[in-house]
Amino acid sequence: MNQQLFLFLHTFAGTSAFFDALIVFCAQYLIFILAAYAFIFVIWKKDGLHEKTLTVFGGASLAWLLSQGINMVYPVARPFVALSDVVPLFTHGGYDSFPSGHATFAFALAAGIFYWNKPWGVLAVLAAFLIGVSRVIAGVHWPGDSIGGAVLGVVVVVSVHLLYQKTKDLFALMRTGR
Repeated sequence: MNQQLFLFLHTFAGTSAFFDALIVFCAQYLIFILAAYAFIFVIWKKDGLHEKTLTVFGGASLAWLLSQGINMVYPVARPFVALSDVVPLFTHGGYDSFPSGHATFAFALAAGIFYWNKPWGVLAVLAAFLIGVSRVIAGVHWPGDSIGGAVLGVVVVVSVHLLYQKTKDLFALMRTGR
């Protein structure tokens, strides 16, 4: 099913120069715009600055590091390596396909933003989705890589936030002596 969905999505690559350029932009550069968007979101209102920074950027960084560790421990061939007739829109790695680091980082940023502000978060989730899908269309990831990255990013950000809350509550109890 992973391969069938990949082959379907990848058929959109090569249909027009404009569409290919749009896919390459989303697959390689939209992540930087999303990171800038997240930075602006975090500093826009100073309330909860430390907690927002920890949740959004700390969680996203940890998620990305975990994705890179999984890549090293669990090598998976990228579609253009596994399938001889697949020509990617740009070259990228070889056996570090699962999970997608871009999707992991993008969805972690989006989850962190969404937690704090739903309207800002919806735009971030849309950008993360475009990043994940465009990397499949470009031929550098399997659909499961982007889905796995999305799940990893969200789970790590939620875990970081919950751990922060528990730790904050514990320290508050210790300060009050109750």
